[in-house]
Amino acid sequence: MIKLSKLKNNPNNPRKISVLDFEKLKENIVRHPNILKIKPLVIDSWENPILLAGNQRFKALKDLGYEEISEDWVRTADTLTEKEKNAFVFLDNNAFGEYDYDILKELYNEDDLKEIESWGTDIPNYLLYNEDNNDITADFSVNKENDFTEKYELVIKISYLEVSQFQENRELYNLNKESINLKIIQLLNENKNV
Repeated sequence: MIKLSKLKNNPNNPRKISVLDFEKLKENIVRHPNILKIKPLVIDSWENPILLAGNQRFKALKDLGYEEISEDWVRTADTLTEKEKNAFVFLDNNAFGEYDYDILKELYNEDDLKEIESWGTDIPNYLLYNEDNNDITADFSVNKENDFTEKYELVIKISYLEVSQFQENRELYNLNKESINLKIIQLLNENKNV
């Protein structure tokens, strides 16, 4: 076993992670800890145990209360040159290629795709919610003192990047479903002639 206190985060790590993605990462470690055997933390060397790869996983392990980890969850890069180590820091995090969503739709059902999304994989909403699913439909009713009630159907077109940014900001500003619904209702009331 290796004490986590022996390893050091890379102070020059060029990667960052959102609060939402960090929580997903921790959840994935809890669900699938043995994946760290296949994708281990990589340190410079045992003499200089600064992380070259796995800084976020390292933080997640500490946040989850790990004090020690299995030796096979850590590899050294001591056979690489300094130039190769610098390149590795970036190459380990590069994501080349993209998913073929037609194949994903054929291979996985809606529940499988939701689980895959929970791992931090971007899955478009049209694959996650079939037309019969009411999960993304909301009933916005406005009840005022004069017993005024109207219902609106709201269609929002938004990019996946905007959804991701919204999710990060939702946590930052402590927005919940009710406060978001209230804001939408207020906007609808202000713009009835739209």
